[in-house]
Amino acid sequence: MVGIAAERYRRLAVEALAALAARGEQGGEPNEGLAPARRWLELEPLDEAGHRQVMRLLALAGRRGEALAHYEACRQRLEAELGAAPDERTTSLYERIRAGRLADAAPRADDLVVRPAPFLHSRSGYRGTGLRGSGGGAGTAVGAS
Repeated sequence: MVGIAAERYRRLAVEALAALAARGEQGGEPNEGLAPARRWLELEPLDEAGHRQVMRLLALAGRRGEALAHYEACRQRLEAELGAAPDERTTSLYERIRAGRLADAAPRADDLVVRPAPFLHSRSGYRGTGLRGSGGGAGTAVGAS
């Protein structure tokens, strides 16, 4: 049971870090989003959405070379650990950054990840907690690109 709780808290931490990284990007402060994006990747080193977020933040901060190097590190890690190449969205972002099309580096609609809120609830209570609730369900959209 402890493993399940630990996994749940790790997942919640990743979602919070993804939201903080996206806030830095959306707020025009890409450097502010880098620390949470990098921490996200410490928790989920093979999560390409996290790698894309770091690449975008670096590119938007004027650190194009670092963004391109990050792609290469991501590519190498995926190959070494999974025997796989980056997916199309990651490679497409790399190509847009390499071509200097930073405006095109913004997250695309299909890059948004919709995850269930931590406590989905109904009139009968919060699922899995034994607590009583009064409203409908909820969801959280996280810019996890």
